[in-house]
Amino acid sequence: MNLALALKVAEVIGLILGTLAFALLTYWKAKERALTKNKGLEANPERCEKHENSINDINMKLVGIGKDIQNIKDDIAEIKGRLP
Repeated sequence: MNLALALKVAEVIGLILGTLAFALLTYWKAKERALTKNKGLEANPERCEKHENSINDINMKLVGIGKDIQNIKDDIAEIKGRLP
């Protein structure tokens, strides 16, 4: 096999693989858009931002709950210390 033929075969294989990758990517994106539309969801960046904000809110509330639990433990220890 000479070099010119090998380059032509490599070019054809690259073209086929590129076309296949483009088709798969297009199909995947169309499927994602259809699913998003069917479920009534917003575009992905907005969903991610909302999820991030929700997770941050939950984390802040968990910190507050942790502080409340520690205060309750301290109060119980103080009450137990006063018992005869």
